[in-house]
Amino acid sequence: MAWTGTVDPLPVSTDLTGHRLDHYILRERLGGNMGDVYRAWDTSLEREVALKVLAADRLTSESDRVRFRREAQRAGQVGAHPNVVTVYGAGEENGWPYIAMQILRGEDLAQSIQREGAMAPERAVRLLEQAAAALDHLHSQDPPIVHRDVKPANFMLLTGDRLILTDFGLARRTDDTRLTQTGAIIGSPSYMAPEQVMGAGGGKPIGKAADIYSLAAMAYEMLSGRPPFSSEHFHAVLHAHVALAPPSIRTIRPELPAGLDVVLARGLAKSAEQRHPSASALITDLSAALGHLRGVATADSRTHGQASPATRTLAPPGCRFRGARIIFALVIIGACGFSLLLLMLIGSADWTFNPSTETYSNELATAEGAVATAIAVADSAQERLDGALAARNPGNVAVAQSTRAAALASLAQARVTRAAARATATAIGPGWDISFSFGSGPTPSPTPR
Repeated sequence: MAWTGTVDPLPVSTDLTGHRLDHYILRERLGGNMGDVYRAWDTSLEREVALKVLAADRLTSESDRVRFRREAQRAGQVGAHPNVVTVYGAGEENGWPYIAMQILRGEDLAQSIQREGAMAPERAVRLLEQAAAALDHLHSQDPPIVHRDVKPANFMLLTGDRLILTDFGLARRTDDTRLTQTGAIIGSPSYMAPEQVMGAGGGKPIGKAADIYSLAAMAYEMLSGRPPFSSEHFHAVLHAHVALAPPSIRTIRPELPAGLDVVLARGLAKSAEQRHPSASALITDLSAALGHLRGVATADSRTHGQASPATRTLAPPGCRFRGARIIFALVIIGACGFSLLLLMLIGSADWTFNPSTETYSNELATAEGAVATAIAVADSAQERLDGALAARNPGNVAVAQSTRAAALASLAQARVTRAAARATATAIGPGWDISFSFGSGPTPSPTPR
């Protein structure tokens, strides 16, 4: 059923299903916030689309109408990209502004995280690479477009783990200052960059680094199941973004490599200049850090079922059987048992297990992994520096040099930690300590020094 004339403001609960808007027939309401999204039929091109219509309770707000039209403009200016929603057109009919877009069948990433929790590293990297590609595409426009609301809820997850960036309601070009308002907080609290929070008090410029910060916060949530900062108090979250270091993700998932904290800390740096130069650079470093985890998992699967070093020291080397030589092994074991019994008859034997051996072995393995991750990050930083030098871009060279210096400092610290772990593991020795005392009476305790 079509309507004619000017549309009067309608109740918030108004559902336009079944109505016709321009050459679109609205078939089903799919959801929405500032704008209601409908599954609609384009009678002109005979195809199904998603039609976003300004919510009924916002029709009388001129600022909302301007922002809605600007969303259509920004989304239309981005250009085609496989990880960015395609906008077919926009217009206004009988006072109702609308945006016609590619229809996406799936769920948003926030729903997936809420249902499934923390993701496997391989899947998280695969999805984050797509998110980074979408943001880099926005940032490569002339002038660059900043999304300003990067969060899981604004990425649609389609069949086959394809990720699509949506909702350009807060997006703007870097040369556009008309939507900057002193005192206005722009973004979603759990993912807002410090400059977005501080911009509310001083009108600070918000560039692509804000999107990179939000992507790092999103990566943290995808790998841990929760954002880096959370609180029931809105202002506590904002304060954390500005003043607090992100908590180690390994407090939530201890199996993740230590180098991951280094990558996330840089992505979530308070200063925009200290973050990665691009969204893809962030995910490249994150992938390098998690690449070590995949290597460890492979190594663990190869050694699955083997005895640990501490366990293997329980039996003398000659007591382990080999294939068909079971009888020979049993004879040797009997001889070993007889010898041990003889020693116990002569004197006494004290057997003590050193439980710290396995702990220090694990710490050494973690330290080795941190060094491998730091080397991968440093190599990535060197490649970016070489590229900046070849392009003769002083700005990029300065950023790349700073990145490389930070990576080398992290590598040096990782090597110091590894050296300490090696020294400790060597000093601890085998897992079992055996001491003998001959004759009668207890073994005298050493004199304290």
